Amino acid sequence: MRHVGVPLGGQGIAYHTARQNVKHDPIHGGIGCRTVGSIGTIGCVVTEKATGKQLLLSNAHILFPPYKGTILPVGTNVLQEGFPETIAKTYKTLGEKNPWPNMTEATKAMKTIGIFHDSALAEPLIPTTNWINNIGEVTGIAHPKEGMKVKYYGFTSGLQKG
Repeated sequence: MRHVGVPLGGQGIAYHTARQNVKHDPIHGGIGCRTVGSIGTIGCVVTEKATGKQLLLSNAHILFPPYKGTILPVGTNVLQEGFPETIAKTYKTLGEKNPWPNMTEATKAMKTIGIFHDSALAEPLIPTTNWINNIGEVTGIAHPKEGMKVKYYGFTSGLQKG
């Protein structure tokens, strides 16, 4: 893959760049996304075991935010932050019946409308790649262990390690 970046207002696509003011194609983890009333980060590209579909993983409060007393429906447009094109459609939330330990106003609102686990999936409309900004290619999975070092890349928080 090429590594190029095109500033906002320019023409072209960006492959595997951590810059946020470029259009990314293919879509990968660590880039900003938005739905009605919410802005967040695509965590990574995952494969759904039951269907084999490549999907985008993000927070439920980004893909299915509480809006006017309900959650947005499946099939809501997901856009790359800063660009008008739809890159995905919301697919489903990942629900676990675990009460949230810290009840902020946002979490109270989501629990009220039935969201118990803050993860959701979107079905991409353009190609995806198994890459995360400032981290690189995802090469496998591991079961978490206490004390394990992790890192993630957030749209507004950048690269975090701990």
